[in-house]
Amino acid sequence: MLGDSKQTVRSGPILLVLLIVFQSVALLWNAYQCSPVFDEFGHFYAGLAYLQSGNTKIFNVNPPLCRAIGALPAYAIYQDRLAVPDTRLRRSEFSKGRELFIANPSKMQRSVFLGRCLMACFSMFGTYLLYAWGESIQTHGGKIAAALFVAQPQIVGHGSLLTSDVAVSVMMLATTYATYLMVANPTWMKSVVIGLVLGISLSIKFTALIIVPLVVLAYIWRLDKQSLWTMISQSIVTVVLAWILVGLPYGFSGVGQPLRELPLSSLLINRVVCSYLNIIDALPWIFQFLKCNPLPQEYLLGLDRQQWDFEIGLPSFAAGLTSSKGWWWFYLYSMLVKLPTGTLLVCALGLVVFLSEIVGWIRRLWIPLAVLMSVIIFTASKDGFAQQHRYILAAYPFLFLILGVMLANSLSPMVPNQQKFRRWIPLLTYCGLGLSVLACILSAPNWIASFNIFAGGNRFGYKTLFNDASDWGQDTYRIADWLHNNPSEIRTLLLSTTSGHDEIRACGGTDFEDFSRERFETSIRKRVVISKSNLVWLPSNVQDFLNRCGKEYIGSTHIVFLVDSNTAGQLPNHALLITSTIAD
Repeated sequence: MLGDSKQTVRSGPILLVLLIVFQSVALLWNAYQCSPVFDEFGHFYAGLAYLQSGNTKIFNVNPPLCRAIGALPAYAIYQDRLAVPDTRLRRSEFSKGRELFIANPSKMQRSVFLGRCLMACFSMFGTYLLYAWGESIQTHGGKIAAALFVAQPQIVGHGSLLTSDVAVSVMMLATTYATYLMVANPTWMKSVVIGLVLGISLSIKFTALIIVPLVVLAYIWRLDKQSLWTMISQSIVTVVLAWILVGLPYGFSGVGQPLRELPLSSLLINRVVCSYLNIIDALPWIFQFLKCNPLPQEYLLGLDRQQWDFEIGLPSFAAGLTSSKGWWWFYLYSMLVKLPTGTLLVCALGLVVFLSEIVGWIRRLWIPLAVLMSVIIFTASKDGFAQQHRYILAAYPFLFLILGVMLANSLSPMVPNQQKFRRWIPLLTYCGLGLSVLACILSAPNWIASFNIFAGGNRFGYKTLFNDASDWGQDTYRIADWLHNNPSEIRTLLLSTTSGHDEIRACGGTDFEDFSRERFETSIRKRVVISKSNLVWLPSNVQDFLNRCGKEYIGSTHIVFLVDSNTAGQLPNHALLITSTIAD
């Protein structure tokens, strides 16, 4: 037994290194081969403008830290100062970013790649955290959790972009891990670490606000281990450090401004602020200073704008359904179609183990379970639109940690009351991990557009989700290369809102016309290149007509339909309706 223990200790770090090496190769490959995706244009322009001028109004729906990190290489490459429009109401940062790309695609691609390399460090840090936390709870728990995290095509696809979804997921995990360690053994240093990682999390994306109540609860929970005065003192240290880190990127602009003066748009935020101010009005005059804004103005206005977007709603698509708003089940559904089949098997095994001893697992894993459920409930409540499946990525590290610990416990030779599980849970766990890794490898280099086999795989998964789940603009260079390498005497029509027609022309793909109702004559032979994110929005009779045509695929994002003499004329021109519904 002692020899087995020593072997486990030696093999653990080796496996961690191998996982991070595999992950880094995949992340860098994805960062290199993907053209700038839809949201990256806004992140890139806003990040560069922030570094040049300190303006935080651009893209204020998220704090500026993450995009500033991603734009650091661009700050050295782009010498000309950007014009900074007022984009609080009209989100022009996306069009401005596209203009930079069109002006010089190679220059921006080089800058984006270097920025993506910096962002990929968050994903690798997440792998280390899962390994360290999981192993501290249960032998092999960290190995399973880290392997699941590394094997996710979604983590690879989005973890090496300039967007902040994976970064905030990892920093939420870091904050929760620090809180877990503090609950076990509270010290001043751990309070400092919590303040630092919490502040960084809140400076990346508003999603991190979910874990603030957990930190408060954890400080109250540990009262039995120290005095009330010590708990309050350490709490103040945590709050002050987090507040400083949140305020620094904004230069503390607007801190102390009366809350009544904020130009709020969201109904929910307005109600909350008004109710809060009414409570303060009822208190003695000594408490009236609480009417002042404790956070930077743009931080609250960005949160307000984000909530306003959910309230007004955006065109949504999922499971073949379309709507002017979203659905509460959208993010759970996105997990079912995007997680690899092997990972779904591991989730099913974890559910069996969890149900076998519910109370025990809740006591042992209440902190990651609380965060996981909070993320699921929060995303379900934000049903204003169903376009961005990546919002649920914040739940992944906690899900994999829980699965890793529970399944590793089932692998232990000393598992009470679970003898009937021991014969098949280890084998199925290893099968699930192996299938997940295999799915990640086979998805290369189309990780963003990866779907499991139940959803139709990479080729047909677009029928279940669109936008950042299928075509998000990552294949602009592939489309341009295909058009350049496949000239044709017949007309070529293109419909690609995500990549953008001007962007494709800037990359060398010039032999095409814009797809429109006026130009699409069903009686004339032609090639039609359509993004999968646009295809799902075409009327069903148009889709049926195109599906009868010959097909060719460009990566996992675009389909080339050949309208020939066998299919021409089968659809009246007046039945065509082309819509563009990709959101900013």
